[in-house]
Amino acid sequence: MDLLDLTAPLFAFAANLALQLALRRSRNAGGRAAAEARGFVAGLLALTALSALGWGGAAGAVVALGVVVANGLIYVGLAYGFFHFVNLAVTARRVRLVRELRSHPDGLTLQQLLERYSAADMIELRLGRLLATGQIAERAGRYHLQGRSITTISRIMIGLKLLLLGRRTVDL
Repeated sequence: MDLLDLTAPLFAFAANLALQLALRRSRNAGGRAAAEARGFVAGLLALTALSALGWGGAAGAVVALGVVVANGLIYVGLAYGFFHFVNLAVTARRVRLVRELRSHPDGLTLQQLLERYSAADMIELRLGRLLATGQIAERAGRYHLQGRSITTISRIMIGLKLLLLGRRTVDL
């Protein structure tokens, strides 16, 4: 086993990410799901090419096949984890909506759903979390930043979006 065998899943994952980022920056990429699927396939192709380079080593065919299978599993695990990391925000809302509907077998009207998902409720929930963690403070009915941690995190996230996606906001 050589360095190429050990790093092949990481290079394949890098190819996956690079293509996803390029497609997401492109205006005609076909959306997030298409970019994710194409990136995954690009990673598989990169892994296949890297694995083919490693077959010329001194290891026997059984060992080489084992390395290919192990690297494939590692790559799929990396891609799977990244996919779910990226989709956490979208999935969280869907899961909450499904739970809400499941707890009401007779269903809910659009008005009832809108009442449960009001912007005011969401803001109150987030403000409560920020207050509880000490990132903001309330004085005389007004909210203020407490320390610099939330501002620093916000700037880092904006910087990463600019670097990776070429814009300050992300279309989900």
